[in-house]
Amino acid sequence: MFPEVDRDYVVIAHAQAMERQWLQFYAIIKPEREILDTQAIDRHIRNSNTLGALIDVCAKLGIRTANLHNAGNDAAFELTCFLRFACLAGRDYDEYVAGYQKNFVRAIAWVNEG
Repeated sequence: MFPEVDRDYVVIAHAQAMERQWLQFYAIIKPEREILDTQAIDRHIRNSNTLGALIDVCAKLGIRTANLHNAGNDAAFELTCFLRFACLAGRDYDEYVAGYQKNFVRAIAWVNEG
């Protein structure tokens, strides 16, 4: 239906399996397209098997949310989470956030391996 853009780009999602299914169904992405998953990054940084909801990950990162479960808003908050993860790699906040800093680079490497 929609041709995939013929250039490099990054897809960021939260709980990427659902997003991938929808994006592939509408032929927006090809099956091999990499998706950076904020939920997977959060789970890996916390060293946990539990899945964090987008609202919970935003709260941990100090991001105020509104009107979630709206495609446009969710996309904006997913991108904001990803950018916050990146910013935390070089900053020193409270003890909880420090765990994100410590493991951010390792988490990105892990996501890229997946």
